Amino acid sequence: MSKASRRNDLYEDQKEALQYWKGKVKKNKKSGEAVANQTLYYKKGFLPGTIQDLDITGDAYLKYISLRDYYQVIYSGFESSKLLKSSINRVSYELRDKSYSYSIRVYLRKSVGQLPTILDAFIYDGTTGTYVERVDMDKNIKTKEAGFTKEDFVEVYRRIGQVLQEDESVRFTAFEYVKVEGKVLLNQMFLLPPYPTGIGFHEDANEYLMGIRKKQIWTFKRYRKSKFSRRWHRLFFNFTRLRLVSRGFTAKRAEIWLLNKAVDAEVMKYEPGSMRRAAYRSGYTLEAAKKLQITAKDGAQYISEKDYYKLIPINLKYQKWIATLPTIYYVFKPFREYMAEFYYHVMPRDGKALFIPYANQTESDDYYKQIKALLEEKGSISVVNTYGKRIVDFHYVDGKYFAGNKEVDYIYIWKYITKAKDELLLVETVDDSYNKHGSGAMRKAPKLFLYVYNRNGQGAAIGGASLRIYNELGFYHSYEVDFKKGCYKDRNGKYVPVERWEEVSDLVERIGRHVPQLEFFGMEMLLRQDGIQIKNMLNHPDYRTDARFSDELVAFFKEKANEKNAFYGSTGNATERGKNTGKRRFKHRMAQLFYPKGLVPYISVTWPRDICKDFFNNKDCDFKTKIWAYRHGFLSYRLAQYGITKENWEDYISDFEYKWLRHINPYYKTWMEDKITLKYIANRYNQYFPEYYYHVICKNGEMNIIPLMDCPEGKDKTLTSIIDLVKEKGSMAFKPDEGSHGDGFFRCDYKDGQFFINYEPCTEQDIIDRLSVNDSAHIVTEYIQMHPQLKEIYPGAVNTIRMIVFKRDGVHPEIGNSYIRIGTSKTGAIDNISAGGMFATINSETGAYGNAKLFVDGDIHDCERHPDTNVLIEGTIPNWELTKKLVLDIASEIKELEWFGFDLAVTENGIKIPEINRSPDYPKMECYTRPTIDYLLYKLDEKKKRFGFDRHPNHTLVHLPYRERPVK
Repeated sequence: MSKASRRNDLYEDQKEALQYWKGKVKKNKKSGEAVANQTLYYKKGFLPGTIQDLDITGDAYLKYISLRDYYQVIYSGFESSKLLKSSINRVSYELRDKSYSYSIRVYLRKSVGQLPTILDAFIYDGTTGTYVERVDMDKNIKTKEAGFTKEDFVEVYRRIGQVLQEDESVRFTAFEYVKVEGKVLLNQMFLLPPYPTGIGFHEDANEYLMGIRKKQIWTFKRYRKSKFSRRWHRLFFNFTRLRLVSRGFTAKRAEIWLLNKAVDAEVMKYEPGSMRRAAYRSGYTLEAAKKLQITAKDGAQYISEKDYYKLIPINLKYQKWIATLPTIYYVFKPFREYMAEFYYHVMPRDGKALFIPYANQTESDDYYKQIKALLEEKGSISVVNTYGKRIVDFHYVDGKYFAGNKEVDYIYIWKYITKAKDELLLVETVDDSYNKHGSGAMRKAPKLFLYVYNRNGQGAAIGGASLRIYNELGFYHSYEVDFKKGCYKDRNGKYVPVERWEEVSDLVERIGRHVPQLEFFGMEMLLRQDGIQIKNMLNHPDYRTDARFSDELVAFFKEKANEKNAFYGSTGNATERGKNTGKRRFKHRMAQLFYPKGLVPYISVTWPRDICKDFFNNKDCDFKTKIWAYRHGFLSYRLAQYGITKENWEDYISDFEYKWLRHINPYYKTWMEDKITLKYIANRYNQYFPEYYYHVICKNGEMNIIPLMDCPEGKDKTLTSIIDLVKEKGSMAFKPDEGSHGDGFFRCDYKDGQFFINYEPCTEQDIIDRLSVNDSAHIVTEYIQMHPQLKEIYPGAVNTIRMIVFKRDGVHPEIGNSYIRIGTSKTGAIDNISAGGMFATINSETGAYGNAKLFVDGDIHDCERHPDTNVLIEGTIPNWELTKKLVLDIASEIKELEWFGFDLAVTENGIKIPEINRSPDYPKMECYTRPTIDYLLYKLDEKKKRFGFDRHPNHTLVHLPYRERPVK
């Protein structure tokens, strides 16, 4: 549906709902006697009689969805269900000659692909037209006149599931059943369910309905009716958002806060304006302030909604560890026993479905049969997206296949999996049924939600918890958990222990030790009869309004907020962030206006810069040749490097096409952005990565030292321990935790009672000063000792080999290029070629190296011998066959990625991999091999198809060169 259609439908629905509400108000005014404050009741969306029936006083009305909001909810979208309409029309009313008084009305919610969940249920007296009482799902129904039992209700629920099993458009509806002569019969189905006057919905149902209403208002605010209004609002909105971003908000969270305020202003518009403005100034929506009972005195002592959004992302770059299920699968490997079993990750790749087998599954040439056999073996498989949201369950029962409750054939299931536009995961269908104390009463397992914080990695603790308890029909109640005592107060006022609480607390503590970099996150758990199941982990749990955070968690939030406010409170820092945000938006706009779709925005400014640099520095090409090269996407020095001519240029990938192709890897390229994540992802091969001892972070003048996975036992979290470790090891490396080209790296040695940094004598304090630079982060690792043969060439730096690896079919890796980078006295302790280093080509088949070159002031010179050691740079890389095998094995292990730049050092015992580059630069000194170029051209052709450039070449100012020959 287009934005215009969505906007128009919303306006028409809202208009109809308001007219219905106004008619109700008008009718009430005529028929009833005037009562005190009735005008105020109307403004808040209630009829006076409803207020009196529900016994609403003060701010208690916030717990209930008002009649006005309820009508706007049920009039918007729910009446679109054609199937439900036809179901109502074909109902055979068996009650024509029957008499009854009492019925039971059941209100339901339904999610896509899922069975309906009962929100609320009431005994209804048809003779008086009143709701008698709410049905208590956890107890036997006491109303004798209605005659219902729990067994009857189970039958009702089964019938509702049958009616709605094929209808994916229904989100909220109601059914009415009666019991006549011992039989449960359907009386009515409601397209527009009536409001349960006199009783009202219970709190969880109210929360669900108000959530729908707020989404409607959100949509209403985003898609305004008037074109002028939309543009003016967007201009003002962007300006306000930029101000928030300059003060530390992310653009997304700034937008959420502004829209939440707009929604709150609509929901609370009949409250005094001064009260709303006071709440907004304090950082709260008025609704949240009332629910949390925030006063002017304690508002500043608590963490406000605005500050909570401003803190995000608390986990910074490590938030990716719990951003997607595939990442959780790798990072939290020691805790897989607490998770649903993963079967397959299905990724769209080049117009086809790429299957990545997990757990006990194996690679196959026929996934059609393999998944069919898996479904028949397991009986059920759940399909979820990468964020953990369940989409549909597939079942195999008695030789028949089902999608949810709908019978299908296996071809339907296969197409559903393979034709999806987004990534899918096939996982174990969690049986969340729970037989409490062997009573025989089956119900969904209780769901526990935790707010977990881990200040500076010093130990994880629970800062808030809530429990949702279900009955046999999916009906639930939510309870606040006293996490210090491990109990909750039930509806009778009794304190009840949370089952498996000690196990939960122990699990949280162990997870905190495993990932100390995660300082705050949310966890959803199922408390099953056979143990705990982690259902999901969240980077940014919603701000709580049902209860307050613990004092300890608030103190943690306030500390983080003060750090951020102190930094962005400075005019210079705020201006700099605003400027940087403006630059990013400018680059994004430049990419939209002048470059073909698909170009990463920050690349848009690098292409003109590269052309200017090439134009003035390359003296070997004439003006006409350079212009031809630029028009075809090449920098002019590539012509000589590859022997490119007007006849053969289509056999090579140009510089601009290489930039446009970035990034070949999908979202999971972020795994390669920092060194700690890489250790988690490829943990099967940890022995081939350097040992990681400490993560040292200095921020806002405070140093935080976090022990890592290879830290020796007995070492504490102090600088003294790091200094002692240098003395024990003799040599250690200190690397920035992200970045490339050796920037920020330094080597530290200890010999004969003297410390050295990059071979220069120093003191302990010099090392501490390097680690204490504000806003720095270092990984303290082992220093790699090269193989003696390579060490002889130049011992002052670790001379690393760059290996380009790709997967043409997305599965099986191949080595494309290999070359060795060699340090010199100009590069010091690193082997950065652009800093004056060397490189030599390597034959990827044999490991023979030679044809060494030296980079001097931007020019490349042949150099057979090392300029410092005079050693001939020629020979065969030691252990080459083992090196190739290990590189290919590790690339196979990282299944989600297909394009790598391995940096590795050959040692006496094998290899060590300091880092893997997610997107290798187009090498200036080394030439890509023919298989590598063919792979890049293939990926270029596939990306063009994705954007339609194979049919309609783009005509932007800077465009892709037009190719006539098809890709082989």
